[in-house]
Amino acid sequence: QSKFYQIFPETDNCRECGGCTESCPKGIQVQRGVELAAEGKFREAGELFIECVMCNLCMTACPEHIAPNHVALFCRRTMAYFHIRPSNLISRLEEIRQDELQVII
Repeated sequence: QSKFYQIFPETDNCRECGGCTESCPKGIQVQRGVELAAEGKFREAGELFIECVMCNLCMTACPEHIAPNHVALFCRRTMAYFHIRPSNLISRLEEIRQDELQVII
């Protein structure tokens, strides 16, 4: 959690105005996701942000210059690193590693 605050110290300044959530075209509860991340609940935040398309609208709407979309990406990556990946993804990655998967261009 302390590493999170080293990367995103501005999250402590959240005014809870809801501008980030209001601006999200995907209907993500952005403010809640930032709160979860600040509490160290990266898996829950990552699941909440799974539909984030990095459009930057939440960041633009934030008066405290928090970048919720970057918080989202951090949480999603943390979630992927520490949790089991789906079996179909693992098998695909293994195929790619072994050059068995033909890429059609």
